[in-house]
Amino acid sequence: MWNQRFDTENYIYGTAPNDFLKSIEIPSNVKNAICLAEGEGRNAVHLAKKGIDVYALDYSEVGLEKTTKLAKTNNVTVKTILADMREYQLPENNFDAVILIFGHFTNDVKQNVFAQIRKTLKKDGIFIMEAYATEQINMDSGGPKNPELLYSLEEIISYLNNEFQIVIKQLIYRDIQEGVMHCGK
Repeated sequence: MWNQRFDTENYIYGTAPNDFLKSIEIPSNVKNAICLAEGEGRNAVHLAKKGIDVYALDYSEVGLEKTTKLAKTNNVTVKTILADMREYQLPENNFDAVILIFGHFTNDVKQNVFAQIRKTLKKDGIFIMEAYATEQINMDSGGPKNPELLYSLEEIISYLNNEFQIVIKQLIYRDIQEGVMHCGK
């Protein structure tokens, strides 16, 4: 499905980084990062432009090809990893930052994704996530229509296993304009 969705000349979520990610001041100790479920690469390119060594992981070959193209257009390098998070094992204690923007998975995959995040993030690393909440199901501005793919705040916190100091934790309604796929509240 994602190869088909990304198989267009346009970047369906745009080329600008996610607004929430863009608003975060990335600490200077972040030298490397991995963007999970990165799609077409807009967030990975944003981080690479800050001088961070970035990996973009996705299971869409077409999305990762567009990531490479977007990086080249922006005169940066993003390393790509073609992988399925149901099975992929991230290296232990490897990344200063893990980014998960609108990465929506079934419940069985969520368990592995968060276990991998906890495993790969270095001590004092940062995890940045934005996702559609369960309340999004009735809105037509983007996001999955399968309730299992949405998150509650409590669910995300439980996946983190009390191993993180949470700096920002909020459920908000905001207006987004990210390509043709994320438009509205």
